[in-house]
Amino acid sequence: MNKFGYWRVIVVGAIGVFALVCGFAPGPDRIFFAKVRALGYPATREDVEASLTDIPFEENAAPVYGQAVATLKDLSPVKMARLPICGEADVPEPTEPIPEPTMGLMRAYLRRNASSLARLHSATRMRKCLFPMRFRLAFFAESRHLPILRAGARVLELESLYCASAGEPHRAAEAVLSLLRMSAALKGEPFARNQICRATLASMAWDALDQLVNRTACSESELVRLQEAFTNPLEPGFTGDGMARELAMDDYRLRVFMLEMLGELVPENVDIVRYYPMASAARRVAYWCGVRDAGRACSRRLVMRYIASSRSTYPEQKLEARRIEDTVDNMPFWYMAPYPLWLLDASRAAGADWLHIARMRTAEVALAIERFRLANDALPPNLGALVPECLAEIPTDPFSEQPLSFRKTECGYVVYSVGPDQEDDGGTVRKDWTEGDIVFTVERPGPRPLPDGQSESDNTVQLLSRIPGPEDGLLASSKSGA
Repeated sequence: MNKFGYWRVIVVGAIGVFALVCGFAPGPDRIFFAKVRALGYPATREDVEASLTDIPFEENAAPVYGQAVATLKDLSPVKMARLPICGEADVPEPTEPIPEPTMGLMRAYLRRNASSLARLHSATRMRKCLFPMRFRLAFFAESRHLPILRAGARVLELESLYCASAGEPHRAAEAVLSLLRMSAALKGEPFARNQICRATLASMAWDALDQLVNRTACSESELVRLQEAFTNPLEPGFTGDGMARELAMDDYRLRVFMLEMLGELVPENVDIVRYYPMASAARRVAYWCGVRDAGRACSRRLVMRYIASSRSTYPEQKLEARRIEDTVDNMPFWYMAPYPLWLLDASRAAGADWLHIARMRTAEVALAIERFRLANDALPPNLGALVPECLAEIPTDPFSEQPLSFRKTECGYVVYSVGPDQEDDGGTVRKDWTEGDIVFTVERPGPRPLPDGQSESDNTVQLLSRIPGPEDGLLASSKSGA
C-alpha cells in the first residue's frame, strides 16, 4: 500500500471513530418521509409541487391583484402623512369620531384610486388564485406577492373605515368581505410566512369589522354574510401546514442557500458555478461523517413534533412545546446549528395560530349579537339566547376550551377569549399578545330603524349616492358584490 493509501485509511478511520463517539448515525430519508406522509403532510419538493394545480390565466386572480396594486396612486407626501392606514397617521379608535379634514383626505384617496379598488374587489370575487412560486430562488424570493396583497389590504381597510364613518354599511361590509377573501387566496401556499400573512389579512378584516359595528348599524342580510365569512376562515394548525411544506423542501433550499453564500464570498465577475462542485464535495464529506445528517435529523424531528402538535388543542400544543424546549436545552451544542431559532421559545410561538382563530370566533359571536339586537332591539341576556336563531352553537374559546365569554358594559358589550395566559381578566384588552384577553368591544347605541315604507335596498342606494366624485370605480365594486 502506497503512502496515499495509508493516509486514506487513517482519515476514513478517524471519521468513523468521530461519528461513532459523537453518536451521529445518518439514517435513510425514506423512513422520515413515510412518517411525514402518514401525518397528511407533503414530504418532498415533488409532493409540494403536485399539490399546486395550474390555473388558466383568465381564471387566475393573481394577475388581477398585481394590476390593481400597480395602479395605486398616492396623494402628496404632506397629505399621506395625515392619512390613516395607507398613510402615516394613527388609526382612530372605533368609538372616536374622525375629523372632517381626515375624512376629506380619505375621500380624495379613494376617489383617486377608484379603478384600482374596483379591480381589487373583482379579484377577490374570483374563485381561483395561484401566485407564482419560484422554488429556485431561496428565502424571500418565493414571497414577492405578499407585499402586493398587504398594499391592497390596506386600501380595502381604509375604504371600510371611511364607509363606516360616512354611514354606508353596505360598502363597508363589502370591503371587509373582500379582505377575508383576499386572505383565503393564500390558503395552501407552501411557506410558513405566507400562512402568517394570511392570518394577518384576516386580522385586518377583524379590525375593519370592529370599526364597522361601532360606527354604524348593518342590515340583517349584511350581518348574515359577515357572520358566515367569519365562521372558521382559519383552520387549526394553518401555520404548521406551511412549516411542513417548507420542511419538505429543506434539502433543495439548503443547496440553493449554499450557492447563494458562495455568490457572497467570491468576486462578482467570477462564475460561482465553478465553485459549486467543491461545495458539493464538502457537503458529501459532511454527510458521510454524519455531521450534516445529525443536525438535520434532530431539527426535522423537533419541527415535526411541533407541527403535529399544532393540530391539537392549545393546552396540548403548549405542553409539547415546553417538552421541545427542554429537549433543545439538553442537546449538545454542535446539534444546535441547523435549528430554527423559534424552537428555543417554542411555547411562546405555540399560541400564535390560536390567537388569530380566537379573534375570528369573537367576531362571529359579535355579529350574532348584532343580529339579535337588530331583531329584538335589546342585547341578549347571555350567549345561550343566540342559539339556534343566530348561532348554531356557541364557539369554543381555544385557550380555555370553554365557550367564549360575554359581558355587558355601560355603553355596549364585550365578547372575549381568555388569551394565551389562560386567565380570565373580565374582557381587559391585551397589552402584549401573551397577556390579557382577546376582546371584541362594541360601544354603539341600538340599531337605527329604517323609515316607514323604505326597504334596506332603498336605504343602501340612498347612502351610496352621498359620495361625490366618479361612480364608475367606487360604486362598481359595491353593485357587483351586492
